[in-house]
Amino acid sequence: MIDASPLREVVLEKKKVLVSFETDELVDTFRPSTQPILQTGGPGSGLPTPYLVATGQTGHAVVGIDIGTRYSRIATYEESSFQDLTAAPIPSIACRLPNGNLTVGMPPSSDVLAVIRDFRGLIGTDWYIEAECGFFSADMLTELLIKKLAIMGQGTLGRPISKAVLTTPATYNSNQRKLLRLAAETAGIDVLQLINEPTAAAIAHCHSDREFQGTMLLYHLGAGTFATSIMAIHNGLLEVRSTIGDDTLTGNAFIARLINWMIERFDEESGYKLDKSAANMFRLMTAAAKAIEDLHFTGQQANIRVTNLETFKDRVPGASSKTHGYLLTSITMNEYLKLIEPILLKTLAVVDKTIEESGITGSKIDRIVVSGDFRSLVPHFSKVYERCPSATILPGIASSAVHGAALQAALLTHNVKDLVVWDIVTEPVWVEQSGELKQVIARGTPLPITAYHKCESPDSTVNLHVVQGNQDHFPAASLAELTISNCPPTTAGETKVEVQLLATADGIIDYKARHIGLEAQLPLNILDGQPVETYQGWSETKHTQCFDTERLNRLARILNMQPLTVLNLLRSRGYSVDHIKNGRAIEDMLHKLKQQRRERDDNES
Repeated sequence: MIDASPLREVVLEKKKVLVSFETDELVDTFRPSTQPILQTGGPGSGLPTPYLVATGQTGHAVVGIDIGTRYSRIATYEESSFQDLTAAPIPSIACRLPNGNLTVGMPPSSDVLAVIRDFRGLIGTDWYIEAECGFFSADMLTELLIKKLAIMGQGTLGRPISKAVLTTPATYNSNQRKLLRLAAETAGIDVLQLINEPTAAAIAHCHSDREFQGTMLLYHLGAGTFATSIMAIHNGLLEVRSTIGDDTLTGNAFIARLINWMIERFDEESGYKLDKSAANMFRLMTAAAKAIEDLHFTGQQANIRVTNLETFKDRVPGASSKTHGYLLTSITMNEYLKLIEPILLKTLAVVDKTIEESGITGSKIDRIVVSGDFRSLVPHFSKVYERCPSATILPGIASSAVHGAALQAALLTHNVKDLVVWDIVTEPVWVEQSGELKQVIARGTPLPITAYHKCESPDSTVNLHVVQGNQDHFPAASLAELTISNCPPTTAGETKVEVQLLATADGIIDYKARHIGLEAQLPLNILDGQPVETYQGWSETKHTQCFDTERLNRLARILNMQPLTVLNLLRSRGYSVDHIKNGRAIEDMLHKLKQQRRERDDNES
């Protein structure tokens, strides 16, 4: 028998053998086919994980991706350490160039025609932007941003990136999560899971302090999202007990308040009235964001300087005569905190509600972790501490969310095995039938979950509308229109139809319907809910639209496509953007389809 220690592995003609270092004798290592030849391992083994072997991607990297409101990041967790795959965070913006094309993930130059910010918050809405190369929705811009991150990450690692865990705002509904997942998959990334930003930041914190056991409040204050979570960490289990988010209490809200303060200061000091044009508002927004960054850095005072501001010569709004002015002022940290105090007080109300829904009293919370781009408001956090007097407040880092996503990716691919994450539904789900709403999935429900809704079927067809959102912020987002066919007729009060709502670990909901008595599946038609109407934010919105929406929707129904897909189809057929906007291309396509139908009918007759 040959000792295994002086042997080395080689491959000859696709056959694995062992070679003795002492005699160079080839020793056949043939094994029965029922046993795997390729060995796999975990951390420190130097061998690929079983997951990557099973998927045939042993040479690929698994990463975490954080698409933020202001910046986006990509990182990986390998050999027990994190690696950020870009030299600096990538700006989450798109720019329309003078030639009509778009750039994504690059700082704006001086000659750009439009800067689109905060488009992550526009996913799931009817917003879009036109460019020479086509029409782009927010999720399409996100796809381009993810693709850019993946290319940069592959350049750093020197090997392909095929799988990732992505972070999402806690306020995202099922449709927004589905669109984000689809954007990543279209960009060539297999999405292992979507996790909420507060949960991702908590995962990173658990890694930084592996000895911590207890309860934690995570206060996430970003540029476009605000959320608080209560979590319990015991014996390697991270259990999210409650999460509440509010997108109106964010860094963008701070910027908006500072902009209003700057406008008032300008009007008082200059004697003119500022024209609230898009160009002026963009200049003010840029200056306000820079001032807030300076305040967070110095903690004392920030200087504000804005030039080339168009103003009305008269104090009467709407006066036609204009001139140019400038704003040169400064603001102290105390003035700024007083300015944003109403927003901060509202965040404390969210903290109180999160603690209440968690079932854990504030005195039992051991640790408070603060994360997000606007996490440096130290004077404010003393008020959070008052609610949790036994807790220790710890600042997070800017990359905590992407690090948590990278660690979760390692957990799912068995690179790491010492942590289990149990997340929850962050927005309740309702079913509407005949004008009545019934909650079927409550906020705080652990994921994954299958919920059931029984309904009467006086007719052979049942129509249901599924929505998601808090009653405090109704109208809720429309998730799906469900049409159930072949329903058993019932009398009043009798139910034989059951709808299943299957919420995955991503928070994405799918649907099934069945006959209760026969235990048989019923035909179910699912129509995605209508996009949310665009809010007027700092980004360029769809006010440039001038074609007939009704005619566009008619063409979309005929082609069985989304309206935005139809616009890009017309662009690919050679129609100019102007012809698409003025409706000529739509009418031309409708005419051609009508003519084709006539020719087909003539041939059949």
